[in-house]
Amino acid sequence: EQEQLRQFTEKIYQVTGESFLQTQAFSSWEASLRYTFDHLIDKIPLIIIDEFPYLCVSNSALPSILQKIWDEKAKENNIFLILCGSYMSFMEKEVLGSKSPLFGRRTGQIVLPPLRFEHLKDFFSHYSKKDRVYICAVLGGTPAYLQRFSDKRTIEQNVKDEVLSKNAFLYSEPRFLLMEELREPSIYFSILKAIAFGKTRLNEIVQEAGIDDRHKVNKYLTVLRELHIVRRKVPLTEDKPHKSRKGIYILDDPFFRFWFRYIFPNMSYLEEGDIDYRKL
Repeated sequence: EQEQLRQFTEKIYQVTGESFLQTQAFSSWEASLRYTFDHLIDKIPLIIIDEFPYLCVSNSALPSILQKIWDEKAKENNIFLILCGSYMSFMEKEVLGSKSPLFGRRTGQIVLPPLRFEHLKDFFSHYSKKDRVYICAVLGGTPAYLQRFSDKRTIEQNVKDEVLSKNAFLYSEPRFLLMEELREPSIYFSILKAIAFGKTRLNEIVQEAGIDDRHKVNKYLTVLRELHIVRRKVPLTEDKPHKSRKGIYILDDPFFRFWFRYIFPNMSYLEEGDIDYRKL
């Protein structure tokens, strides 16, 4: 928490130039936020706090502190406050949820979608359109993933260096995300692996994942849909799609689809350093 407060103080100093901020960081989030709302509103009416969930991990009282200051100051000033976070379940429950101290104070929310295919040219201008299709099939449109690849390397080398290498960021990314978001990640892993290998109907997923309780699997699939990892597809001709038995489940995120199809089942080889992608 102290390091986060130090970084926050540094950002405030860059705006105000107040000399005391060079030598002494704010001692608490309440002090830092009060100073921000009291002294900076005329200069920066827009305040953006990125990765808000991680700040709350260090100090669980932060939403309550922010709520208190917001209620005191927002009525007096025209303030725009944007809270960003990639930890979706936290943002929905602890920020937007009815039990959150901040409940009822939002004016809007945005779930940022992945970048579209045409935007990949901004990352890989030296790749052909065909190569960018390959990149999209592996990584999807998540900017943080796209930044890991370079068009100065071949696609094969990018995959080896940034996905297949056990020390690479993307090698364990889906695992870390699921462990962060979900309470029983091993069950979700089994379900996602089943879908990645073509088991797209509920009965097939139940059988492949080795889970006897059909209703339990349906509950897990609902959670994965809420996280935009899995999508349910139903024929357009169905009058009541939500009740249709013709629905199938697919992995909506390309990188999760790639990871559960090729990386997760072959981790024993990859852990030994065997990163020949042709064996996957």
